[in-house]
Amino acid sequence: MRARRAGRTDVEAICRICAEGWRDTYRDLYPSERIERTIAHFYNADRVGKELDPAGGWDGWWVTEDESGEVVAAGGGGMTGPLTGEVFVLYVDSRGAREQWVAVAQGNEQAISFYRARGFRARGTRPAYGEADPAASESLLFWRPLD
Repeated sequence: MRARRAGRTDVEAICRICAEGWRDTYRDLYPSERIERTIAHFYNADRVGKELDPAGGWDGWWVTEDESGEVVAAGGGGMTGPLTGEVFVLYVDSRGAREQWVAVAQGNEQAISFYRARGFRARGTRPAYGEADPAASESLLFWRPLD
């Protein structure tokens, strides 16, 4: 995976990923008319194309590509105060996934509480990634369903 600043060729993928994300996130909260109206307003090619570059507290669009170069996530944010940053939008292409896993370093209470607050449950351990001696430490595994 590789994150990078979005360019003109990413506009279609950003619109698709954000529209699908909005539909999936809000389908049980808002009427479909409201969902489609919001998508048409915020995630159309003209608007997203104009928002590629930073301006007025917005840092522009960013995307993440998978190993094949396909855009699989889109997001953006900016500074809302002198020392405050905010993520305004962040969506990931589900790609048919029905569950989500994350590994967290043992003792990283900030990450653990973040994931628990989002419905993740502890599901075991595995050797820590990137350790010179993987047996020396383990990561906690957290899981949640996406249905």
